[in-house]
Amino acid sequence: MTTIISINDPSHESNWADGYNFRCSRIRCQYYFKADKLNMRNKLIIQSVILVGMVFISVISCTYEEVLPYQPDPGVDVLFGADIIPIFEGNCTASGCHNGSGPAPDLRSSVAYDALWMGGYINTETPEQSNLYLWMTDAFGPMPPQGGNATNNANVLQWIKQGALNN
Repeated sequence: MTTIISINDPSHESNWADGYNFRCSRIRCQYYFKADKLNMRNKLIIQSVILVGMVFISVISCTYEEVLPYQPDPGVDVLFGADIIPIFEGNCTASGCHNGSGPAPDLRSSVAYDALWMGGYINTETPEQSNLYLWMTDAFGPMPPQGGNATNNANVLQWIKQGALNN
């Protein structure tokens, strides 16, 4: 069975549900695909999938690892001359602050031990309340001014806990 469509009648256009149109014009009859509508929808779907994928990858790739401050081994002695004086020389006296001509205490290696004890900076009964440790952990302000160092702070606290000996 053959259906004849008038070539001169432009009203003969069929819209099929599957996205194909059959259109007759004065010259020829042709099939064409409704590409514009479907391509825009496909682009939107693809962009949405990519965006969701990127967000998902970003979320699962973020990890948080807690970095704990250095804790010296309690069985290892922290020595004043070998461990504490280099902290003072690298942070306190080299900057020109606690070198005898600046604010107390004088932390030059020859007088630091006496200056800390005489000035009341050491508390061996409650080491965490020692003024030296509190200054170094920013309880009274940043010392050194560029900010504390967790390893240095832990070593000083360990030294005080061990009796703050002049060794």
